Amino acid sequence: MKRRTYLASSATFTASAGCLGRIAATNDFSTKQTQKTVSVTNVGTKGAPEGLDLHVAVHDPTITEDSTARMSLKYTNIGENTLSLNINPDAPDPVFSVEDSPGLLLLSDAYDPRQTSPGCWKPKQDQFVQPGVVHNYRLEPGQTATLTYDVWANPTQDGCIQPGDYRLELLYGSTTLTVARR
Repeated sequence: MKRRTYLASSATFTASAGCLGRIAATNDFSTKQTQKTVSVTNVGTKGAPEGLDLHVAVHDPTITEDSTARMSLKYTNIGENTLSLNINPDAPDPVFSVEDSPGLLLLSDAYDPRQTSPGCWKPKQDQFVQPGVVHNYRLEPGQTATLTYDVWANPTQDGCIQPGDYRLELLYGSTTLTVARR
């Protein structure tokens, strides 16, 4: 009888250890697992006004326990006429990836987000409602407007930022962010 109890206990412990090990690996809380980099590909300006150029840059591509990646969208008026854009460079609206689980969220400093836990760049706040305000930012010929963002995990997903390709449909253009393990 003691032998059966011992075997049952051992089997339960072994099965639980395997499950718990997988949970810890997917939550990405250890420093080694949170080391990731962000890069940009497939920048397009489909749907943008004529004369508007989009440049997407990653200024700090590394996601660590202490900081997340930082990037910017730069809209330049390469035309001859003044453009009126629905953007606010001082407080850019949030941008969600097309994919939502896993997904990414670009947030500006204006939103002052808080992390769910140290090392996990997922905001505590569940929703970031885009204001129902129409911005009227005038971009003169030759002028550039820069919108700066930090890269976060979509707040509705389980876990932290996951490696993968994330498509972003911007107000004036599109791009793909690739998150890779370092």
